Amino acid sequence: MAERLRGSDIQPAWSGRRYLTPDQCRAARGLLGISRHRLAAMARVSMATLLHFESGHRAIKPRTQGLIRSALEAAGVEFIPGDGGGEGVRLRRPHHAGRVDQGFFERLAKPAG
Repeated sequence: MAERLRGSDIQPAWSGRRYLTPDQCRAARGLLGISRHRLAAMARVSMATLLHFESGHRAIKPRTQGLIRSALEAAGVEFIPGDGGGEGVRLRRPHHAGRVDQGFFERLAKPAG
């Protein structure tokens, strides 16, 4: 079995703080109360890619990390830099019972055009 990657094992692939760890991804989904299927659709990435990334079995391309992170940010997640205390996530604004407006995800998942 492949060794599981920890969030601290994932190094930013480009400068700045626009990277995403598997732990942050799972935590953000938990805060939003959404499934992997929902996030994969929102970010327009394959379910297999998201599953492998979140389970820590495979690193993903920086562009793919960016797609997932952007989808989570659009849904209201704020990423907290490590700054010596470890990376984290939080909701940018209050949501009813910890859930976002499900209509938001439906609008986001529709193809443009």
